[in-house]
Amino acid sequence: MLLFASALTPLLVTPFAPFPFASGKMVFVRSVAGIVAALAAVSGVLEIRRRGWRVSLGWLRNPLLLAVAIFVLSAAISSALAPSPYRAFFGEVERAEGLYGILAFFALFVAAALLFREEHWRTYAKLGLLVGAIAMAYALLQYVRFPFIPFAAGTARQPGSLIGNPAFFAGFLTLLFAYAALVYRDAKGSWKYGSLGVGLAGVSTVGLLRIRGAALGVAAGILVLLIGAAIRRGSPPLRWGRFALSSRAAAVAILAIVLSLGTLVWLTRGSSLWESVPVLDRLA
Repeated sequence: MLLFASALTPLLVTPFAPFPFASGKMVFVRSVAGIVAALAAVSGVLEIRRRGWRVSLGWLRNPLLLAVAIFVLSAAISSALAPSPYRAFFGEVERAEGLYGILAFFALFVAAALLFREEHWRTYAKLGLLVGAIAMAYALLQYVRFPFIPFAAGTARQPGSLIGNPAFFAGFLTLLFAYAALVYRDAKGSWKYGSLGVGLAGVSTVGLLRIRGAALGVAAGILVLLIGAAIRRGSPPLRWGRFALSSRAAAVAILAIVLSLGTLVWLTRGSSLWESVPVLDRLA
């Protein structure tokens, strides 16, 4: 249950804290990680005792877990050799970073990797989609300058939502696409169409934020997906009621439109027209 609660972290704001958009999230995540790590350690010891103190190392065969563990180890070595090991370990209060923060996320990741089954990941992804939908709705209210909105961060031109920083909010939205893809792949009915809607809204919101790095990353990801769909054989057709369309044909058509528009924007990038279009005004 605690692991599922971590999905709600982006919605936490503590207006009484020195850094309202970071302090509450930091305390909550690190508290959850500490409790989960302690419970996992006790449970692990009891399980090993039940097996007659025989330790199974099968979990070490997980390549993703190994890769993340190596990264954390390299971060620990880097922190120990840093000019200020204290700051490298605890980080800055307003950023909630440092090796301590990395270890908290690593504890949550290891616990999820060992305890979660496929249905648990789907539930976590659905929670993430709900949180993302709330955060995007809040950002939209900021963007249209809705009156009496609390905790407004960023500017109306670049809303920070409940994350507090437009760049960090854009980074969170890129993770939302993975949630949407997971739910869309396995769900049926309202969740399937809802995940598609949240994913498309995420693309629009990234554009609204005018963060160049995030926008270029999303554009590159969409381009790769379209190319993959265009060259892949045997994909099921897209169906809307009685209407059916080949997945490859749809991908080729969308890819042609995207490349044509991209070429047009590049050739006319000096035009004042693009200064009124989100994202393009930052690239023109």
